[in-house]
Amino acid sequence: MDEFDQASLLEEQYRNVAIKRIRDKDTNYKSVGFCLNCKLISIKRFCDIDCRNDYEKRHHENRLLI
Repeated sequence: MDEFDQASLLEEQYRNVAIKRIRDKDTNYKSVGFCLNCKLISIKRFCDIDCRNDYEKRHHENRLLI
């Protein structure tokens, strides 16, 4: 096993750990009576899929800055 094989193996291990962390993360936001993204009254967590995607995109970007 040369350096390139070792690097590929290490990269795969890091990727698998990252995927597992994302899958294990609790993404079940509780309903609070309004959309978590736009704050309009809603019985669901988000008004629609666009609000959900926008919310998750912004929160993902914030996590990358930390």
